Amino acid sequence: MKFRFFLIITILTFTSIQAEETYALDECLDMARSYSKRIEATKSQIDVAEGLKNEARSYLLPHINVDGRYEIKNGSRDFSAFSEYGGSFSTKTIGVSANLLLFDGFSAWNQFQAGKWGVVASQKNLEKAFIHLEEEVKIAYFRVLETDKGVHVVEDSIKTLRQQLKTVEDFFEQGMVAKTDVLSVEVQLAEKRKALLRAYNERIQARMNLNRHIGKDLLHSFLLQEVCMPTLKSLSSDNLHRYALSHRQDIKALKAQIEALESRYRAALGSYGPKLFAFGGYNRVENTIPQEPHQPKPNKNWISGGVGLQFPLYEGGKTSAEVKKIKGQISEAKANLEDLELGLLMEVNNAYFQWQEQYAGIAIDKVALSCAEENLRSTTDRYAQGLVSINDLLKAEEQLSHARMNSNRTLYRYHMAHAHLISVVGGISEGK
Repeated sequence: MKFRFFLIITILTFTSIQAEETYALDECLDMARSYSKRIEATKSQIDVAEGLKNEARSYLLPHINVDGRYEIKNGSRDFSAFSEYGGSFSTKTIGVSANLLLFDGFSAWNQFQAGKWGVVASQKNLEKAFIHLEEEVKIAYFRVLETDKGVHVVEDSIKTLRQQLKTVEDFFEQGMVAKTDVLSVEVQLAEKRKALLRAYNERIQARMNLNRHIGKDLLHSFLLQEVCMPTLKSLSSDNLHRYALSHRQDIKALKAQIEALESRYRAALGSYGPKLFAFGGYNRVENTIPQEPHQPKPNKNWISGGVGLQFPLYEGGKTSAEVKKIKGQISEAKANLEDLELGLLMEVNNAYFQWQEQYAGIAIDKVALSCAEENLRSTTDRYAQGLVSINDLLKAEEQLSHARMNSNRTLYRYHMAHAHLISVVGGISEGK
């Protein structure tokens, strides 16, 4: 049974620690930024927005076309002569034409402005995607460190129990304790072996999650560097809330979307009015002399130009429907913005108080860990003197194991809470 247990532990250990490659947090963040498909997709949205903006701008610029035609014309009054080669001649026409929009109620200009705001919104969405990605990578990073420490705690606990088992067995051989003491330690040791299996599995799962973010194979092995304790100096929840209102990327993106919709709304209203445009062109016609004695038309060259006015009389209600649709979209976006701003205070407060809770818990766990260590030393000595039972000794060892586990968990949950708080307020430098 012991051989099977150690075989399983060896396999899990080899799977999780088969390489000594070491990563720092910044390295993991850089790898995640380069690999993330979500970032790649968000960058593509910026390209789409740039394309829409440039498409709208094209309506403000001249449109120039080159036309060419080659025709065979009937050169006889008798239309049946068209079938006769001698009664027809060819005409080649080439021309250059240009059109320029002069005024359309600023409809094209507002569409261009809407495109520019669309680019801004896409850029803010990209910033938001980067901040969310950083939070996810940091949480995955600290989860790996937490599970690593968890494995060490259980391994140390097993080591302590083995020493206790040897001591109890010696006492039993000397007739100082009953067989039940030996059995109690063995039961506790078996439970710890199961806990070690769970700890190894949790570490493997945590590493797979981090590997998924940084673009490595799921079972890729590595070591992680510890991170210094982060702080946010002299910041209250009110200060963080005000900071978030002015820095949250989703709020900025939504405001940009509203600006884009309002520009589109003004563009739709401009569609009700007339369009004034200028046009011009150059044309050249060349005629081929026919073989029959018909008089060919002379070659011609001419330049033309002018100003045109187009007034929409009826479009089946298209413009009215567009105006109504955009107006509804603006109302929806403004309601979403107001709801987001109202909910931001609760979101910031929850993240801030969770961060404070974990920060205060670090000092509490430090005291608890010191007490648990002293209690185990005292209980071990008292057991050797026959003053306490084996249950008291096992309880003291279990309390120390829980205290170490809680201390590690609180430390890395503090890092996770800090990462979440940074994300909630829209990103903030570590020194603030």
